[in-house]
Amino acid sequence: MRIAFVAQSWPGDDSPNGVVTAVRHLREGFREIGCEVRVIPLDKDAAAAPETIRLPPRARPGPLARAKGWLGLDEPWVEGIGAQIAGAARQAEAEGVELLVMPETQGWAALAQAAVSIPVVVTLHGPWFLHQAFHGRAPGAADARRVRREGRGLAACAGITAPSRDVLDRARARYGFPEGRPAAWIPNPIPLGPALRREALDPEAARSLLFVGRFDRHKGGDVMLEAFARLIAGGADARLTFVGPDRGIEGADGRLTHLPEALAALPEAVRARIDVRGQLPRDEVARLRARRPVAVIASRYENLNYTLLETLSVGAATVCTAVGGPAELVRHGETGLLVPPEDPAALAEACARLLAEPALAARLGAAARARIEAGFAPAPVAREMLAFFEQVISAHGRGPVGRA
Repeated sequence: MRIAFVAQSWPGDDSPNGVVTAVRHLREGFREIGCEVRVIPLDKDAAAAPETIRLPPRARPGPLARAKGWLGLDEPWVEGIGAQIAGAARQAEAEGVELLVMPETQGWAALAQAAVSIPVVVTLHGPWFLHQAFHGRAPGAADARRVRREGRGLAACAGITAPSRDVLDRARARYGFPEGRPAAWIPNPIPLGPALRREALDPEAARSLLFVGRFDRHKGGDVMLEAFARLIAGGADARLTFVGPDRGIEGADGRLTHLPEALAALPEAVRARIDVRGQLPRDEVARLRARRPVAVIASRYENLNYTLLETLSVGAATVCTAVGGPAELVRHGETGLLVPPEDPAALAEACARLLAEPALAARLGAAARARIEAGFAPAPVAREMLAFFEQVISAHGRGPVGRA
């Protein structure tokens, strides 16, 4: 089968975007089972590659669209990008692509499906009706428009997948999928990373926690800092490596608190133990993962995030909030420790336990790595996805299921 994926950028070697990472791993899995993958990158500066289908130039918005934009009634750029995706979808179909896969973002799937006869499958990576709550401010009119657009995209597409059961079930309850619409939970794939070698760690690395994520409300950077402060106040001899961009924590008044300000509010004894690395290339993050025995995920919500998958794949012991996909994947006390979201005290307690009990950390990490090896390798996930795509193609051909 010849499949095309829409991704934010390509080839995305250093992109922190989860959709791009998923497409990279799926491409390898589909190649392994004999399928051809094409990619439609939204980034205008995406590198030219044999598998790339470039977006056509964006047309200038018409007078009505510009007027709506000036009045704050719509976002003309959304329709403009949607038209570009539709044009690239037509090109993909002309080149023999049999099925197009894209995220739910902005409901662009509705425009793509209307433009082609091949089925369009939406993968729910981050539906806005869930994620809009993690910006600190109350959702506004633009948020409501985006949620409605994404609902229209799900109503128009030919099939729906999600990396976690939780997101699939929430989206089904929120929008109500059309009767007979194929829908499936299919996890994000992840190859095994280089195994963590605890016996080779120096004393400082052996006492270190690793946090990889944006400093924002969604990823819980503020919760991580408070938990670490509690950990040190409790007498733990620990260090924290903080990796990720500083997006700021947005308050109800719209004011952003950035990482330097948040660090300045901590006691000096805590600040001295935090190593802020900022956003790093993928290979540098991988090297850090292989040298930090305990990793922490403090997110207020996640679908099935690659920060977790990559952590489990190297065999690090993981403390993770019990939300969304992570709560489905991590088995508390078997492959990691789960804590409630927005609970820095529980987060600190779990971290202290793993630092104090290296044998437990090693057991949890080994079990987590074995879990990833058994169920998340790219080729088996690609086979599962291919079986679903064949179901979608069959249903789409019968009509009207899958037709806008």
